[in-house]
Amino acid sequence: MASVSKSSGGADTMMWQPQEDGVREICSLLQKQISPNSPLIWCRQQLQHFSQLPDFNNYLAYIIARAQGISVEIRQAAGLLLKNNLKSAYRLTSHSFQQYIKSEMLHSLGASNRHIRSTVGGVISVVVQQGGIVGWPELLQALVQCMDSNDLNHMEGAMDISITIT
Repeated sequence: MASVSKSSGGADTMMWQPQEDGVREICSLLQKQISPNSPLIWCRQQLQHFSQLPDFNNYLAYIIARAQGISVEIRQAAGLLLKNNLKSAYRLTSHSFQQYIKSEMLHSLGASNRHIRSTVGGVISVVVQQGGIVGWPELLQALVQCMDSNDLNHMEGAMDISITIT
């Protein structure tokens, strides 16, 4: 269980990398949480335990943004948990981890799956509510780039987020 709290690069956002065991463990818990026959209380207790680790939200951001071999349902569950965690703990999160989460969400603006884009939009909305749009100038630049894109997923993602944060 403690493997989740370790990362190869410490607090540096460019160096932070999830440990494969940690990703697997969290994805397994998320899978159990969304399964109808799983012990929900146990899953919630385990996720609550993990949420006390400083880089847990980074893992969730990684799972929704980059875990391509993971089901959409698990990635979406990671995003929803991230959104809920950030509502109460964004301001307590280290600046470097905030930057990592923002970077991962920007990476996913044009995700090919509509559900992932929508969940990413929810996370972005919470980050803007908690940290302000002024604290995230890269977001506006990314939205403009997505709107100028010829990729429908990027355009829809940018449009949905623009509506959500205004």
